[in-house]
Amino acid sequence: MTKRSKAAGILLWVLRVIIYALAVLGSLLTVTLRWLHDTLGSVSFSTALFQLKTPLVGVDNNIVDIYISVVARPAVIKTLIAIIAICAVTYAMKVTGYSLKLGINKLGVLEISYRPVLILSTIALLVVCWMKIPGLAKEVGFPEYVDSMMNRSTIYEDYYVEPTDDLLQFPEQKRNLVVIYVESLESSFASVEEGGGMADSMIPNLYALAQENTSFSDTYTFGGCTQTNGVGWTVAALLASSSGVTYNVPVDGNDMQEYSIFLPGLRALGDILNDNGYDNYFACGSESFFGGRMAYYNTHGSYTIEDYLYAGNEGYIPEGYHNGVWGMEDWRVFDMARQELTEIARSGRPFNYMLLTADNHFPDGYICDLCERVGDESTLQTAIRCTDRQVSSFVEWIQEQDWYENTTVIILGDHLLMSDEFFGNLPAGYSRRVYNCFINLPEGLTAQNTHGRSFSTTDYFPTILAAMGVQIEGDRLGLGTNLFSDRQTLLEQLGEEEYNTEVLRYSDYYIDNFV
Repeated sequence: MTKRSKAAGILLWVLRVIIYALAVLGSLLTVTLRWLHDTLGSVSFSTALFQLKTPLVGVDNNIVDIYISVVARPAVIKTLIAIIAICAVTYAMKVTGYSLKLGINKLGVLEISYRPVLILSTIALLVVCWMKIPGLAKEVGFPEYVDSMMNRSTIYEDYYVEPTDDLLQFPEQKRNLVVIYVESLESSFASVEEGGGMADSMIPNLYALAQENTSFSDTYTFGGCTQTNGVGWTVAALLASSSGVTYNVPVDGNDMQEYSIFLPGLRALGDILNDNGYDNYFACGSESFFGGRMAYYNTHGSYTIEDYLYAGNEGYIPEGYHNGVWGMEDWRVFDMARQELTEIARSGRPFNYMLLTADNHFPDGYICDLCERVGDESTLQTAIRCTDRQVSSFVEWIQEQDWYENTTVIILGDHLLMSDEFFGNLPAGYSRRVYNCFINLPEGLTAQNTHGRSFSTTDYFPTILAAMGVQIEGDRLGLGTNLFSDRQTLLEQLGEEEYNTEVLRYSDYYIDNFV
């Protein structure tokens, strides 16, 4: 064998290895994109990417395990088997001298040796492994994600309203605020007859609360908030609803928990309330440092953080207790909140108490001792029904307290459940929406239009203040619009497609003024 032919042989092997590696990569990308679409459903690619990189401690580890065992590993193994088969067949043809014989009508028989078979089968494998990727990438919103990386937005220069003191007038008697953020709570969990998407309602109590109080809807029945880009996971929803801006922080996933300052140039709800004599609190059942929640609330309003670690230090849970997932169950958080609120109210100072649940968390939810499974329903269905009872029970307790008369209570879903499969077959044309309910509004405050409104999570920022009796000049703060007013929201003004495009893109204003 000459040096030239030996070099050519080595080059051919290297080329084959590269092609086989690309085939494995293509197969992996194909099943990953299909899995993202089928599992996380209607969330944007940026939301899916962030959520997978920034799980709630313990909860989403199952997502990684499921992905590796059910999706990635089988795809890689099948592709490797195909590669081995190609190599084995062509090697056998080479050793035996066998040629693939193909009859071509009257032209005779075409004999194909092992080398063309190897080349054609390798190319065919590569094509098969990559052919579906463009379509799947489009379905999960990858082109929009690339667009956001390549283009600049001026939405903040054009529409952002800085929440300065001269735009806000608090009532003489300041109202307390309790906000209950419920993990993955959708109006879609109601029955089809009620305006939801289920055969039987999983949230009868929360549906009743929405009907008895004020709930904003994108439809003329029981709807809710449109989930837009940059708000589709918990930390992003907390940020948007209390500051009027979407999550566009230039750090990766869990890195945010390493920062002690979160968007220092931003003025959020906690800052405003702190400046007006309020005491701020945030309660949750996990460790609040994760994902930057502690950094956000410490930066904006000097919140007292009542998380899993706080509960342990204060004796709300037994020493060393851990539920094996993220920390402690929702019922323990609610019990802690009852005791804490009782003490807080005694001070006589206005307070803002925010509570975040977790038992509904994707993918499986969490069933505590208070939950009762109905029939053969899934763990997540049981968790949702249980959450419905626990949240409504907590609201009933608040309504029995002597400080309730001067307290606005708000229930907000943080984002949509990250699964389309959970819902099965939704009614034709049905769009899933995030739940909201505003309870015990100040005397004289009524919404001019609660239904048929297109609105996003950022609109909650001025709406929460309005629900506390604060007068807002112009009825706009951040990118949000006061939903109690008759002003158009940005979603209504720009349309969902343009709004989603703009809030996802890089913003010089955002970086220069907030970060």
